[in-house]
Amino acid sequence: MPERLQSLASSLRAVELHLGASIDRLREVVSPELLAPLHEHRANLVRLAGDIDEQSRAVSAIDALVADRMNNFLMTVQTVSDLLRDVPIEHDIREHLRMTVDHGRTTVSHIRKVLAELA
Repeated sequence: MPERLQSLASSLRAVELHLGASIDRLREVVSPELLAPLHEHRANLVRLAGDIDEQSRAVSAIDALVADRMNNFLMTVQTVSDLLRDVPIEHDIREHLRMTVDHGRTTVSHIRKVLAELA
């Protein structure tokens, strides 16, 4: 799901590699003191790419957790509704359970869509 975050981290790594190559070439021409800020920025790029990878994994974990927990909840509600099929209860109760499942599915879809947009 977090393809955009992974793409961003890959782009940062590519920039870091190019910066590293530039630093290597400049090493022969300029003093180490002049390269220090570039080394600092290179380290920041590596750190940022790692942080973004971590966020990507966190978004994936949240997505899986939400989907799993909500699906378990919805299956439980559906099971209760099925068990009550032959029990003489008001139609409104059974309809409310059905609507709970429908709204729950819509909610899971919405949550997953929002998480995908974050990623």
